[in-house]
Amino acid sequence: MIKGLLVSAPLCHGVKEILPDLCRNHNASIVTNSPRGFVQATLKEGELLGFWNKILTLEDFKSKYDACSFILGQVESSQWKAFLIGDTVSDVHLSKRLGCRSIIVFNQCSWSWPNKDSILEARPYRLIEDIRRLPDIFKEEL
Repeated sequence: MIKGLLVSAPLCHGVKEILPDLCRNHNASIVTNSPRGFVQATLKEGELLGFWNKILTLEDFKSKYDACSFILGQVESSQWKAFLIGDTVSDVHLSKRLGCRSIIVFNQCSWSWPNKDSILEARPYRLIEDIRRLPDIFKEEL
């Protein structure tokens, strides 16, 4: 539960460990319904600010679909090679609308926690509990 003014959020276990290499080796962007100041403060605090191709926040788009479509249009790759990494049922549905694969991170940092059944009902491409599995999944899939 968040009370008062939130300046940034703590990073989930393993994020700082894997994201720099993933972002260097893949076209990685952030699309979020969070405000820009919050996202930038969280990334700065976690020393992850300079790794992203694009960071689109709620101030930048009308819908996540539009934002993700814009990013996919900038990447020279088939949508099937793209992954939407998220943590909600709506992220699973969004990935299907976009024609890309979803990897849902489901742990205590997830917005959907503890509603695993609703995530499973949405049928994500992959469901992981530990974000540190992402490099292995990318090696298998790409």
